[in-house]
Amino acid sequence: MRSLVHWLRKVVSMCFGLLFPGCCVGCRRPGESLCKICYKEILPLTCQYCPVCGEESVLGKVCCGCAGNHDDLYGLLVGAEFCPGSLLQRLLHSFKYKHHPELAGPLVTRLFSEDALWEVAQIVDICVPVPLHSQRLRERGWNQAERLAEEIAGKQGLVHDATLLCRERETKSQAHLHRSERYANVQDAFVTRGPSPPHVLLVDDVATTLATLESCARALKEAGAKVVYAVVLARSRQRQ
Repeated sequence: MRSLVHWLRKVVSMCFGLLFPGCCVGCRRPGESLCKICYKEILPLTCQYCPVCGEESVLGKVCCGCAGNHDDLYGLLVGAEFCPGSLLQRLLHSFKYKHHPELAGPLVTRLFSEDALWEVAQIVDICVPVPLHSQRLRERGWNQAERLAEEIAGKQGLVHDATLLCRERETKSQAHLHRSERYANVQDAFVTRGPSPPHVLLVDDVATTLATLESCARALKEAGAKVVYAVVLARSRQRQ
């Protein structure tokens, strides 16, 4: 059923684009929201790394040396490096704040190989987005992480649940906070609405430190999750 909804959404989007042609979000050329030139300029990571220490790691799994002190996340699959001023930053800003949900499909397709997503999908039972607080959701009108979770779930045939995890209290934006402030900002900010399946894929757009993802993973584990894998479109180089 979810695959059918995913397919119908793509058909509606294509029809809307034919009736009301727009322009590329990246370069403003007339045509699709992401033109072929900009699409090719986005460079996905060629290998994955342990999200804690940065050592090369298969599918971004937390390495053995880091696992003892960081057991909330099983791994972090990253699409690309997030570089300030880059084309990818502009696209993600437009996707998140200027309501361009149609960018979810091409960004996921460009940044993640089918093999990598398929392998991660074999480990998890359900796809869960990092939630927004209800007030922030009303202001913005939508949750970009939910749209990404829908896209990934649709491509891999996973169950998608945007209601399992919720943000219990409003938090400051993480963008301009230092590492210790980020962890304090999201501590105990997330809760679940009921028990969690044992293997969860947690989805967000951008990560810097692991503060938000680890806080979400902790809430899911307290609700019964055994393994929490995370996937983000990009991770910032600035990890202090």
